Formats: sequence, C-alpha cells, structure tokens
Amino acid sequence: MRGSDANLQKAAQRLVADGPDKPLLDLIVASPSEVFVAGAFGLALNTIDGGKTWSLRSGQLDNPGNLHLYAARRRGRAVAIAGEQGLLLWSDDAGASFHRVAVPYQGSFFALELPGPKEIVLAGMRGNVWHSTDAGGSWHQVRVPSPAAITGSALRPDGGYVLASQAGQLLAGAGDSLAALQVPPLPPLTGVVPVSGQALLALSVEGVHLVSINKSN
Repeated sequence: MRGSDANLQKAAQRLVADGPDKPLLDLIVASPSEVFVAGAFGLALNTIDGGKTWSLRSGQLDNPGNLHLYAARRRGRAVAIAGEQGLLLWSDDAGASFHRVAVPYQGSFFALELPGPKEIVLAGMRGNVWHSTDAGGSWHQVRVPSPAAITGSALRPDGGYVLASQAGQLLAGAGDSLAALQVPPLPPLTGVVPVSGQALLALSVEGVHLVSINKSN
C-alpha cells in the first residue's frame, strides 16, 4: 500500500473511532448520485452512488492544519471550498484535485459564490467581502454597509448574488457593487435562499422568514 493510501486509511479509521461528532457545514449536489460534503476540522467526503458508500477526501486537500471548511460551490468543472484563516481551495477538474489560492484576508470565510466563469465572491468575518474574476489571481475588496460577519450567500436568478449577515441584513451584489436590500427588520441571519419571483427565504436562529424584495432592489 502506498504511503498516501495508508495515511488516508488511518484518517478514515480515526473518523470511525471518533463517531459522528463532526458537523457537516456545506454540500455540493452534482447529480442525483454524486454529492460532496465539507465540514469542521477539514472533513471532506464524497459519494458517487447516492450515499450508499462514501470516500474520504480530506487528505487530497491542501489543508494540513485541518481548518474548518465552511462553504463549497461548483460551477461547471470549477469547484471552490472556503474556510477559516483565509482558506480557499480551487479545482479546475470537477474536484479531482485542489490547490490553495492566496487571499488578502486571513480571517474566516463563511460564504462563497461563483457567479461566472473564474469569478469568485468570498465573504466572512467582520464584513469582509472579496471579489475575483480570474480564479483568485487578483482580488478586489467590496465595500459593505456594516462590519457584521457575513454568514450565508446564494446566487440570484438575475446572475447577481445575495449575502446574509449577523446584523440581520440582506445584501445584493453584482461584481464589485454591493448594497443593502430594503427589507423589514430581521434577526441575525445564518443563510439565505432565493425562491419564486423576487422573494427570499432569510434563515435565522429564530426561524425562517419569507422576505419580498421590491423590483428596485
């Protein structure tokens, strides 16, 4: 058995011995049978048979410190994973291999979107939002209305993106532009999901809130 294979087997055995105590924080559903999940302590798994069997992927990521993996997204063959301490991992081959991408901010990223080919939006601690159009080769910091942590994100049907914050704000973005949506007061948010029309589901520790968005937003 090769050394890398032996290390993967040992890591899998440790996970089994620990039991199901590590949170899974995000997932990518590529097809009805193919799913990739990422979570705390660098945990990464994938299945190609609808969950009947799972393969450990943690050892194939450039994450020797086992940093938490908070967000994962896929667009075509591009896959990105964001995590704590400025971690961003990128794949051009549908997740077969990953490499680390340098980001100017070294705090945690809780939100990640891929609005276009090689376009990345990263968001996280203290309202840090960063935008790249060349797969992380260069970055531009996006101004935010509040320094509250960004805790969730989603792509909108129009191709833009929306961010949710701990300050209860919903922020609509496109490229390097970002503005707060005019919505009723909301509690600290943990996520956001676009639904039919101009509506959004704002997710919070106090439940789910259906928010109608004016066309002017």
